Amino acid sequence: MKTAFSPTYSHSEFYPDSNETQEPESLDILASETEHGTYVGVSGLQNYSMIAARKSTDAVFVDINETTCKLHRAVKAAFAELHQSDVETPEKQKAFFIQKFLNELDKAGLGISGELKERIQKAELSWLQNTEHFLHVKNMFDNDRVEIINLNLASDALITHLTERKVDAIYISNVADWLIEQSEELQALDNNLRKLAEKNPEIRIIYSDGTLRLDETEKMNYHPIVRNISVGYRPDIVITPIRQGIMNNPAMLSRMIKFKTIMDTGLAN
Repeated sequence: MKTAFSPTYSHSEFYPDSNETQEPESLDILASETEHGTYVGVSGLQNYSMIAARKSTDAVFVDINETTCKLHRAVKAAFAELHQSDVETPEKQKAFFIQKFLNELDKAGLGISGELKERIQKAELSWLQNTEHFLHVKNMFDNDRVEIINLNLASDALITHLTERKVDAIYISNVADWLIEQSEELQALDNNLRKLAEKNPEIRIIYSDGTLRLDETEKMNYHPIVRNISVGYRPDIVITPIRQGIMNNPAMLSRMIKFKTIMDTGLAN
């Protein structure tokens, strides 16, 4: 499927899990005792921790890279095998799922790091550590409430696809970073986020630590597109080692200067 902007693609380099430092904070903010609406998210396995914490009723995983979609289909296939099995106790179900998921990754030719594979085997991912969260994700797949689509997040097709849904949370990771040199596409992403926020003013928009810019005083601040509407916005930013690394990285510094230029030209208005 092609969009008005970047076509979708399939590339062996993909991001199966997150290295974002704010994930525990995001999960705390998303945590809920009652079920919420549709969750939309890009990228990899971190989405499952978020839909479990939020108790999302349904989920739409959207990614421009078909390889990332294959990752989610491997999760879906493993849950389908579990659903057809006679494994009863939650802990045994979890162990069964983990083995089947790793098998599905191999079958799909999806290479992951040895470190991530070990974390999966040891059930160290947030949604695998918590049995209640694991069962929530399982129930979503069992009831066909997870959709996986290869689509550009900035495409008009996203809003069309979500017309009948009330999106309660959307995870955009660092998509805005990748679009920084495509101003029309960045504006389209902004428009999509604003349309979703207009439909549900209480929407939670979660983004990467990397989605930062330099403000006029050369201090770190959030990207103009997300700074006002994101649940994660904090006026006083703690400079973690990862953020410090971003600040010291010439390529990232160049990107942040571009963010400032976009801010000055009024894209965020």
